[in-house]
Amino acid sequence: MSIEKLLTVPNSIEAASIQNRLENAGVESFVTNENFSTLMPHFYGMLGSGVQIMIEDTSVEKAKETLVDYFPDADTEATTNCPECGSTKIGYGFVKSRIGKILIVFISLLIANPFGNIQASRHCKKCGHEF
Repeated sequence: MSIEKLLTVPNSIEAASIQNRLENAGVESFVTNENFSTLMPHFYGMLGSGVQIMIEDTSVEKAKETLVDYFPDADTEATTNCPECGSTKIGYGFVKSRIGKILIVFISLLIANPFGNIQASRHCKKCGHEF
């Protein structure tokens, strides 16, 4: 038995709501990173920050069934088509402007002011289009 991160949400209120839904379904959970995310909400989305909801690895499927509005389709990445070329080879992460995004993180660390626009996005593995 090991612990897995189920979701990362922006604030402790949403985390408490999700925990209640999981508890009603019989899935035990706990949150991490709650204090930092409450004290520094402008860092949400940067480098994986946010309130993280953790559960046992044996309860992942039951949790995803309970929170179907957060996990609408497990195969979304495989079934999404590229709007440019129509390819189904879709990835998720930092792609085209990876160097630019790393530069923004570095500058924000130097001036101690976070930029919250660094988000992973979907990209086509065939044509490189980011969406």
